[in-house]
Amino acid sequence: MEVLSCNFGLEELVEANPQEDCITEFSQFIHVKELTIGDKEVISEAKYIIDNCGKVHSENFHNPDYIDESYDSDFRYDKEGRVIKEFRNNIIYRYVQWIDNRAKVYDRLGNKINEFVFENDKIIQFISSYPNSNTVTYTLEYDNSGNLMSIEDNILKVPYEYLDFSDEIENPFYLLNSISVLRFDLRPFMRFIHGVEKRNEHIILDVYYSTKKFDISYQLDTEDRVIGLQNTKFFRVNSFKYE
Repeated sequence: MEVLSCNFGLEELVEANPQEDCITEFSQFIHVKELTIGDKEVISEAKYIIDNCGKVHSENFHNPDYIDESYDSDFRYDKEGRVIKEFRNNIIYRYVQWIDNRAKVYDRLGNKINEFVFENDKIIQFISSYPNSNTVTYTLEYDNSGNLMSIEDNILKVPYEYLDFSDEIENPFYLLNSISVLRFDLRPFMRFIHGVEKRNEHIILDVYYSTKKFDISYQLDTEDRVIGLQNTKFFRVNSFKYE
């Protein structure tokens, strides 16, 4: 297990003073709700404040059923504009160490939990290495337009493809791109929306799984921003509100 030394970070994790016009000017607020289908009960909701340099400043996450999972996070960046720290409820929660084209993410105890490999500003590998669990490497491939085509892991080898991209309508989570290495599950590095997620055939523990497609539908506002999203893979919908 790779552990962050207790004296690491005096140089690499030094926080930068952002550009003066980014300190107090916030150009975007996005409010995301996850809702059940039908009765529209709130599963979770999060509000993000983004400065006018495109950096996520803070996140307020609320889970009405599990209050202990609710939190407030603040993010810090280095002088290159890369995220290096997440404070959750005023306590350090994540560190990010950037070395060349790699970002290593550590928990508050200094255990490395994730690692990302970049090529031309795109994540091409995601390595998950939580303590006491198997290390899993995910390989990401992109098309010539920079859209994510597929993700496949090296353990279960479950290949996912992403199809039917728009070249105009942005993924609402792309507003969170500055914290992609801390919110990978939201796919904030995917710039444009896609209409189909395809899980290709695979075998797990001698059980065969056939190819399956999941359609994704969107609702847009008058400015062609996504305000509703439903993926048939999940029994829930997302709503988005911009301020």
